[in-house]
Amino acid sequence: MHATRYEPPPGAKTFALAQPPAPDSATVGLWRLDEAAGQTMGDSGPRHLDGFIGRDTRPEYARFGGGRRFGRSLYSYGFVPYSPALETGAQFSLEAWVQPTSYPPFESSAIAARWAREANQQSWYLGLVGDQSGAVRLGRVSPGTFADLAGAAGPGVLLFGLQPESAGQARAFTSTGPLPFDRWTHVAVTFDGALVRIYLDDHLDAQYAFAGRIRASEAPLLVGNALDSSWFVLNQGSVRLEPVVDAYPFYAFEGVIDELRLSDVARFAPGRGR
Repeated sequence: MHATRYEPPPGAKTFALAQPPAPDSATVGLWRLDEAAGQTMGDSGPRHLDGFIGRDTRPEYARFGGGRRFGRSLYSYGFVPYSPALETGAQFSLEAWVQPTSYPPFESSAIAARWAREANQQSWYLGLVGDQSGAVRLGRVSPGTFADLAGAAGPGVLLFGLQPESAGQARAFTSTGPLPFDRWTHVAVTFDGALVRIYLDDHLDAQYAFAGRIRASEAPLLVGNALDSSWFVLNQGSVRLEPVVDAYPFYAFEGVIDELRLSDVARFAPGRGR
């Protein structure tokens, strides 16, 4: 669905494309993913929602200084333990710079999500739709966690899913076209209680009517992967992953992610729209 130009109300908060985003009063978390060493994932926002980074990620030059390269591995992830501070309330924005190197071979790959597998523990999901013919090549059958969200959308399109607070099935929203390989794209999704808007590189790419709220949950925040949250074991300021036998990284993102920011307002792109 193509969008008309959106005129935000006076004083509305914006995205920042010409420079790294700065934390402000609406920032829930800002993970720059620029740690050069160690297994921590620091939050530059006011709520200090620090997390952990998997051993199979690596630091890499990114859109603004350092970012993080993710790959097809169980141990390629960013993990922020659940905290009530992760909730955004009535409004929502999520943005990041991404540079995918391939489309996923299953129904989707996760950029960032709060979407646990346990009942009633799904809030929202942002990822890329996959080219599911790759599953045949790999000889694997995915658990189908995001099959309903991805639906019949084409490979490489941006996929945003949310679980409504009221009873009902999860809702899915997609960009109008795929993201390119090996090029930086600023992706952003906002929700103001009435409309879901998808922005690509400062353009309002698509918007969808949806009234309600996103369900609160006790799901952690995962970056670059979608894994079972019960596999993460926290112990004295560290985390370890204890997957079940034969676990496979079906929903791992392949590429680089930089400057991930979650906000409790519906931000807008100040420069351009369509």
